[in-house]
Amino acid sequence: SDDFKDKVDFYKVDVDEVPDVAQELGVRAMPTFMIFKNGEKVAEVVGANKRALEQAIRSNL
Repeated sequence: SDDFKDKVDFYKVDVDEVPDVAQELGVRAMPTFMIFKNGEKVAEVVGANKRALEQAIRSNL
């Protein structure tokens, strides 16, 4: 969303191509969105729930 432009970096990981990353982070369902702040995971949203994802991002800005 443009609301987060210049505030948030988004990265996409293909868990089929790098299953070790999925295992290390505990990804069990797709999509899974993880929010990291200063290198620490601070939130996770499982499923395609736009409202929950936006709320998680806003609460961790």
